Parts: sequence; structure tokens; C-alpha cells
Amino acid sequence: MQYSLALSPTAPIVRIQRRLLAAYGPVPEWVLPDPVSQMVLALIGTRTKNETSKTVFERLVRRYGTWETVRDTPPPNLEPLFRPLTFGERKAVSLPSALRRITALRGDLRLDFLAYWPVDDARDWLERLPGVGPKVSAATLNFSRLRMRALVVDTHHFRTAKRLGLIPRNTTFAAACRLLQRQLPDDWSAADLDRHHTLMKRLGQRTCRHAAPACERCALRSLCKTGRATAPSRGIA
Repeated sequence: MQYSLALSPTAPIVRIQRRLLAAYGPVPEWVLPDPVSQMVLALIGTRTKNETSKTVFERLVRRYGTWETVRDTPPPNLEPLFRPLTFGERKAVSLPSALRRITALRGDLRLDFLAYWPVDDARDWLERLPGVGPKVSAATLNFSRLRMRALVVDTHHFRTAKRLGLIPRNTTFAAACRLLQRQLPDDWSAADLDRHHTLMKRLGQRTCRHAAPACERCALRSLCKTGRATAPSRGIA
């Protein structure tokens, strides 16, 4: 079962999306990789800057050629390549282990079969793989050519959602992913979810920063519980 609600044009999540698009402009279209490649990129990219994980991903492709080869490579051989990643030594173990698990369960190293599954079932299946949590499972489904309606939530999105009052302050990350998914309008496509994630991430990186949120110049200030408490509102509806 996929969680979503029919929301009015004045619902908080819709108003947030409209404000962020006005503030940051349209989100560029991305090339959609196959789901295994996207899973690999998302797994090695957890807690790591995009530029670093992209560089490691490209080196993996150049050195090993196929994910089957990476799957069969002993972790100590991957560790030097994974050294720039956060928790690189751990990922050098979990990545080939996840690839082996897919092969053992499905007979080959492909995830295209998930296109025919309900989103929640597909996420549950992926999250049983080593190293795959809510963010990686959602990215595998939404950012790949599967293009399924799974909302990706990263640390920036998680932080801003709590400050905006979209989720309780004490919500765990895993619970937040499901709660935020339920707030999405039924008529939003997988691409709309991708855009929402990108815009919320930009908000967290540029304005709603961890240590010093710039509430005085935030486009969402009048919609935000935290912003209204810390800075005068411009009175934007």
C-alpha cells in the first residue's frame, strides 16, 4: 500500500513546493540510470558529499566494468577505492554483499522486476539488503529508470521538515520517510517527488542550515513554525 493523501492547493506541502520553485527555480532533468547502478550510487553516497560519491562511482565503473565484477571482488580490494567515502570500509563490505544477495534471491543482478510491485513492498524488499536503508531504497526506485513514487529524504530534508512542523521533532529518520510520503498529493508524479526532494535539499543546504539557519531570508518563513518564532514575518500568505 502506498501512502498518500488528496490534498488541496492550500495544503502545507503544496504551498511549500510552490514557494521553493519560486525561490530556486525549476529543477533540471537528470539522466535516469538502471536501478542497480542507482542503488550502488545511493549506497556509497550515504553521509558523503555528492561530488565525492560520484567520483568513487565513476572509478568503480572504470576499474571493474560490471556490477557482477564488483559483487565478486573481496572487500579488502575495494577498500582503497572507498577510502574517500564516509564509512568507506563498511561500504566496501556492504555493497558486494548486497549485490550477492540480489543475485541469490533473483538469480541475476537486476532490479527491474520491482517496477511491477507496490512501492512499499519494493522498499521493504530493498531494505532487507545489506547497507540499504530508507534513503537508498527510495533513491533506487525514484531516481532510476523505474521512476516510482518513492520520496527520497536526506538529512537536509529531514531537518527542514522538522523545523517546518511537517513531522514531530522526535520523529526517527525511518518514520519521517513514511510520514512525509503520506503528505504528498495523489496527483504528484514520480518526477514531482524528485523535484520536491531536490528543492527541500537546496533549502537545507542554502538557508535552513544545521548550525545557523537564515530564517530572515527564507522563502518559507511565514509557513514555518521555527521561522515565525525566530524572525519577523514578511506577511506572505
